Amino acid sequence: MSKKFDVLCVMSFLAAAILFGGTLSRAQQEGVSFSENHCVNCHSRLTTPLSVSNKYYDWHTSLHRDNGVGCEKCHGGDPTTNERERAHQGVFPADRPQSRVHPAHLPDTCRTCHPRVVASFVESRHYQKLKESNMGPSCSTCHEHMAAAVVQSPTEAAALCARCHNTVGGLLPPRPEIPERAQQVMEALNRANGMFVWADRLLEVGQEKKLNVTEEARQLKAAKTVLSEAKIEWHALEFDVVRKKADEAFERAGRVKDRLMKLLYPQSVQ
Repeated sequence: MSKKFDVLCVMSFLAAAILFGGTLSRAQQEGVSFSENHCVNCHSRLTTPLSVSNKYYDWHTSLHRDNGVGCEKCHGGDPTTNERERAHQGVFPADRPQSRVHPAHLPDTCRTCHPRVVASFVESRHYQKLKESNMGPSCSTCHEHMAAAVVQSPTEAAALCARCHNTVGGLLPPRPEIPERAQQVMEALNRANGMFVWADRLLEVGQEKKLNVTEEARQLKAAKTVLSEAKIEWHALEFDVVRKKADEAFERAGRVKDRLMKLLYPQSVQ
């Protein structure tokens, strides 16, 4: 009974982890403070205009805030002063060519913190179109303002690609296979993520029971490297390469999961 209960606990944890994740942001966990950041202090009190107030809350709930990245890192300006003109020096609306968050400049702005992802993106045809005519997608196309929302759902990814590649009367000839392939690749990445959550939990159970799971931990870490590479190369939109690595990561993590299941619950595994 206890073994079956443990298995059910593992599966329940897997479902909860995928749906909800953690409860504290990284900024909260590591004690990151914005109390001396005048950009944050001022904009947190603004209620009008609504568009500016909304952008603050985009940031407040974003991965950027969770990782201790303030407004000035992307937009420019001086967070050390509360004088309006000095604080906004070098800050321009995103649709102005001078802005650091203009679509044409976003890759260079994002490169500061995300060099490998941007290096992958600049190899893509998307970037070449952006560079040639300012008509191609940029970082915010998928990650939105301040990375407050990241496209992770396969159906969302397909819909996003379809805006340009499968729109009747659009700028590009309809190619329905592109959104379809994007959806399949995202499904492969998500499937691999789910397998890692499962394997990670089993590994934790093994460690809690003082079992020797050193080799399983090593193999799982190596498989995670493959998945990380797949996620980075996704930004170059090389579907075949990403799908191959996502499937490899899934299979390798699955083998670790099977070994851990056999080790932890030998009577339940036939």
